Amino acid sequence: MLTNNHFNNGLLFLSYLIIAADGVIDETEVDALKKICQYEGISLDYLDNFIRYAKVLSEKEVYNKGLEEISMCEDEEKLRAFGWLYRISEVDGTVHVKEIRFLIYSLKKAGIDFEDIISEKDKLPALF
Repeated sequence: MLTNNHFNNGLLFLSYLIIAADGVIDETEVDALKKICQYEGISLDYLDNFIRYAKVLSEKEVYNKGLEEISMCEDEEKLRAFGWLYRISEVDGTVHVKEIRFLIYSLKKAGIDFEDIISEKDKLPALF
C-alpha cells in the first residue's frame, strides 16, 4: 500500500490522525487534505486508497507508522509536513484539544520547535 516516498506516507498518516482526532472525519478536512495532495503531487486515487487502508488501523498504529515515515525525512520535509498538519487543524474552525496534544507531542518526538512550524505554515497556501 505505501510508496517509497517517506514524506508522502508520513504526511498522509499524520494528516489522517488530525482529521480523525475529534472522532468525525469532516468533509472540510478531507477537502483540505485533497488540496494538500494536489500541492504535493500526491494523486487523489492514492489518497482514496490510503484512507481505506488507514481506516482499518488503530490510532496507535497510524501514529507510529506516521512518525516512523517522518523520521526518515529531511528536516525541510519534516517542517513542511508539520506546517501542513497545523493548517489542517485550523480548517474546520475548531482546533480540537486532541489535535493540539497530538501536534505538540509529535513535534517533540520529531525534534522540531513549535515556533518553526508557525513560520513554516505561513509559507504554505491556505486550505480554506
